[in-house]
Amino acid sequence: MASASEETAVSIASSEGTMFAVETRPAAAAPGITGITVVILPGLVAPFATHRDALWVRGARRLAGRGHRVLRIDWHGVGDSTGVVTERTPAEPFAADGLAAARWAAATGDAVVLYGACFGARSAAATATRVDGIRAVVLLSPPPVDVETQGQLREQQRLRQMGLREWARWAAGRYPPSTLLHDRRSRRMLARQAAARLRHAFGRSAGPATVSPAFLADLTALVERRVPVLLVYGENDDMSDVVRDAMAGGLGAVVQRPDSTIDLRFLPGVVHSFADRAGQDDIMSVAESWLDARA
Repeated sequence: MASASEETAVSIASSEGTMFAVETRPAAAAPGITGITVVILPGLVAPFATHRDALWVRGARRLAGRGHRVLRIDWHGVGDSTGVVTERTPAEPFAADGLAAARWAAATGDAVVLYGACFGARSAAATATRVDGIRAVVLLSPPPVDVETQGQLREQQRLRQMGLREWARWAAGRYPPSTLLHDRRSRRMLARQAAARLRHAFGRSAGPATVSPAFLADLTALVERRVPVLLVYGENDDMSDVVRDAMAGGLGAVVQRPDSTIDLRFLPGVVHSFADRAGQDDIMSVAESWLDARA
């Protein structure tokens, strides 16, 4: 556990709502203040083990014990934040929330590190390409495709193989007119689903396991901005095989380019769900040591 720290509740305005957040600062008398604010962007909703054992409370206090200021947020529509979450998909990362949090952190005068897990990691990558002055980015098990699990990959493939009439019935039930009228994110999701279905119908689908072009673009932009990136997966993560396969293609082209700033690591066991406390501590220790070298 970290040394003593001080914590304050704060509110941060995002275009999606008002986010509740907690600022964790090193104790006033603590040595080694780094002048860095670490913004923790957590996973969202599932798997439910993601936040067990006060994961991000402990994580924030551990980082504060190493001299960092830490900001941990509730996404809009989650916890004590306002707003509504109607869709949660890596294809639609919450960059607006991430930007609001990063700008809050930058206003302290500190350098800013974005530290995201799963959906939060995809949101961290998307955020980091939209704001200047990011010192480093930690991405823990970001979904490399635009769904989060192998089960969702199989469901995506099932939808693409439906007849057009069957798919239209599914879409009408999944996205009723009342939802589409009031929720722009649902409209974007339906448009993306329809485009994928039509590409498949005309033989132009690249397959459900294709690495997200948006994720590759974010990683490429971070390399070109010379932002250090720690990219971590578990050897037994649901998506680890997808990542390994992608290293032979577009992902490998980014990670292995001569000027790459990406440190890709596979850790033993599972990273994605943070399912047990010992594993949580091991993962946080890897990230902390990597950040220490960049403080």
